[in-house]
Amino acid sequence: FCSDIMEKLDTMLPLALACRDDSLQEIREKLVEACCKVATAVLERLHERGREVPSRAPLKNLHILLSTAAYVSQRFMQYDNLMRETTK
Repeated sequence: FCSDIMEKLDTMLPLALACRDDSLQEIREKLVEACCKVATAVLERLHERGREVPSRAPLKNLHILLSTAAYVSQRFMQYDNLMRETTK
């Protein structure tokens, strides 16, 4: 469910990386703000789904939930590394 959201952030990333000038820092800040909102929403959704296991959802859903959390975490770590590299 989060691949569509991450795809949207991926489209914004090159613009944020290109904005190294101080006058364009607002664009970078907007990307970071969007990432925070996405991370919060995804965590809430994963938490909701996690509470359903095993009473209303199969145990195998835990694997999906953990995979999704790892995927989002890795993507944000990539974003962080790329943003740090471009500001040096």
